[in-house]
Amino acid sequence: MAHSHSIADNKGQLAGVIGISALVGALAGILFTPRSGTSTRAQIRQRTADMKHKMQAKRSEMMNRTSDKIDDAQQTLIEGTDKAKRKIDEQADKAKKPEQQDHADHIRRHGEP
Repeated sequence: MAHSHSIADNKGQLAGVIGISALVGALAGILFTPRSGTSTRAQIRQRTADMKHKMQAKRSEMMNRTSDKIDDAQQTLIEGTDKAKRKIDEQADKAKKPEQQDHADHIRRHGEP
């Protein structure tokens, strides 16, 4: 059975593929530029370090966004649960009132037992 996934479902994978593609492209550009071996290696180290920092920053940003979304979802769940509890309590109170009213009417008509 085929699965359909949107880009939004795979943002982490997409970011990884883009990052790796950018790194491969940058390395290919460096390797095919006429330079000395020492200069080329230094440039590769620098670009690799730059890419590593960028990827770490993106990862951190994505973790923060995910954490914020989880916090929002938890708050929404808590608020929904509290609202549901209040509704249940209101309905329970409404259900008790006729019983209490019937008991009060019985006492008025017949006195305390």
